[in-house]
Formats: sequence, structure tokens, C-alpha cells
Amino acid sequence: MTRDEQKKLLIVQGVVHRLEIAHALDQLKSHTKPTALFSKLPSLMKLIMASNAVPLISTLLPLVFGQSKVSRVLRRVMVMVSAGAALRAFIQRWKSPRGESRS
Repeated sequence: MTRDEQKKLLIVQGVVHRLEIAHALDQLKSHTKPTALFSKLPSLMKLIMASNAVPLISTLLPLVFGQSKVSRVLRRVMVMVSAGAALRAFIQRWKSPRGESRS
């Protein structure tokens, strides 16, 4: 295979790779629409109920919603972490260039 043929093959492989990425992103966007998520909610609930996650969730709920000192500290930490994440997202959005489309 000559050098020119290798270059052409690399270019074609790059184009195919970019098309695959674009197709995957399009599928991801179509599957994350609220209507798609709500239509899959019953099957997701069945999966959760059938798995071993229910006993784990039932043991962790009193830790989060209980009246003990540990649960109060855990709730405060969760609120602080979520506030920090919201602030970080706000700062990133504020610093992003205005010309970009936000999706």
C-alpha cells in the first residue's frame, strides 16, 4: 500500500469515526427526552423491584430521613454538595462563550 493510499484510508476512517460519533450523540439526545424517559419508567421500576437494590434502599432511608445526629449531618452534607454543584454549573455557564448553542 502506497503512502497516498494510506492517507486516503486514514481520511476515510476518520470520516466514518466522526459519523459514528454524531450518530451516537443523536441517539443519546433522542433517548433522553422527557417523553422517552417517562415511557421507560415502568420497566425501570420493575428492574429496581426485581433487583437487590430494594433491601439496600430500605436500609439507607432511615439514615437519610431519620432523627439521629448522623442523619442530620448527612442531610446537611448532601445540601452543601448539591449547592456546590449548582454553583459550579452556574459559573461554568457564565464563563462559557456566548456564541455557543446550549443544548
